[in-house]
Amino acid sequence: MGLSQWWILVFGISAIWLATETSEQRRRWAPVCGCLGQPAWIIAALETHQTGVLIVSLIYAFIWARGLWLSWGRWIVERLA
Repeated sequence: MGLSQWWILVFGISAIWLATETSEQRRRWAPVCGCLGQPAWIIAALETHQTGVLIVSLIYAFIWARGLWLSWGRWIVERLA
């Protein structure tokens, strides 16, 4: 397995695991792991010329970024204000 596959494995499983946690404090880390894993998906899709996987990866990246904002945006804004 190449580096990008390990990267996908670690962050993908972590994101899904955290997304299903009962603790909200742990669940809010799911989009962090999801966002960290997306570059590996995009790199893998580009290297293998898989347009469909690239499109899905970009959509997932947007969704994970939305989750990141919903989970952490208010916290960040409060700390910066």
